[in-house]
Amino acid sequence: MPVLVVVVCLFVCLVPIHAQAETGQDISEDITAALVAHGFENVLVSGEPGTTMRIYYENRIYRYHLRAMGVVLALVGDELPAPWTAEMIPMKAGVPVISVTTSADEYNRFVAGEITEKEFAESLIIDTDPPTPELSKRRNSSFWRFDLSAGPTFAAELEQVEDSLRGQLNIVPQVEASFAKGMLATAQLVVPLVDEFETQASGVRPGRVTLDWLHRRGPAVGLLRAGIFNPERYGLSLEAGGWAWGNRVLLTAGADLTGKLALLEGVWEYSDVNVFTYSLGAEYRFRFLDVAVAGSFGRFLGEEEGGRFDLKREMGELEIGFFAVKTESEDLAGILIDIPLPLSRYPKPSTVRFRTVPGLTVEYRGKVSRTGRMPGGGLSVERLYDGLVPTFIRNNVSEWLDARKPN
Repeated sequence: MPVLVVVVCLFVCLVPIHAQAETGQDISEDITAALVAHGFENVLVSGEPGTTMRIYYENRIYRYHLRAMGVVLALVGDELPAPWTAEMIPMKAGVPVISVTTSADEYNRFVAGEITEKEFAESLIIDTDPPTPELSKRRNSSFWRFDLSAGPTFAAELEQVEDSLRGQLNIVPQVEASFAKGMLATAQLVVPLVDEFETQASGVRPGRVTLDWLHRRGPAVGLLRAGIFNPERYGLSLEAGGWAWGNRVLLTAGADLTGKLALLEGVWEYSDVNVFTYSLGAEYRFRFLDVAVAGSFGRFLGEEEGGRFDLKREMGELEIGFFAVKTESEDLAGILIDIPLPLSRYPKPSTVRFRTVPGLTVEYRGKVSRTGRMPGGGLSVERLYDGLVPTFIRNNVSEWLDARKPN
């Protein structure tokens, strides 16, 4: 009899533990399978029911990253029985960008209309120092997959002497790929349709051809770039940044060492890599408004020091901004507009994929001048957080309701 009692006790104690472990593993696999089937990459899910489920993913199927996060949350809610807590961590080339945590109770009450958007937004836990994943365990890798796309670029300047407007319209085919954690490559070709600017380069020519290395060290993000930049520069570029003051201020610092590189009538013209530029900046995000003010000081390509002020307003994916530049010898102002382009959802990533570009950036400068130019284009610390700025997430959680609708 004592032996029978011992056996029964062991069975009662051990079987539930074993069953819970299997259930937790099955749930993680179910969530992983749902995310991969939807098209998300670098998926890694860990945790068990009753604990915090940590969900890493990379979004290259939705133009709007906030919508992608809402889709991830909806898929998790469909697979994971309440009560649960989910920590969502979007990534870029396997590098975590931000962490957003919510619970089944708050999320389900928000979906049911029992709490307001503001109440739900305040319940979110947003961390700009997300944990690092074990990428070796990820599913549906984004590495060695090539995206082919083509889109327009447009800019305009006012010639004040002749009181005439000059414009430039190009079509830019490009290929993008990621080869390892944090490693991103881009190659562009510029095909001019209208070019009324007085630039040396003319005709079809290379655009931005760069290799970027993105790295996170705690709350700080660094970006090292080598290659051909805009406008007509080549060399090295380094940028770093991080959030401060309750995730409302983005501090950035950058430095570049470049030379001139232009294709003129089939002949390459270049100079030594001997021009040093730098920038120190801060961007403040208002808590309940999608408005940002930014200021920076640095040394521009004209080898003049000066400052720049930006005022930006975001309305979902549409962004409108005003900028002003002041240097030792010249003042300049202008407007920047980022317009989202179709499609809002791309085909699932594959070895080679054709897709549209996310948007069109329209720049208007108040006069013909190269004042305030810096080597750049492509990814930056600021652009890394497009659609994923902490205050922006809190102000736009209604997007997560739309994300639950079939797409």
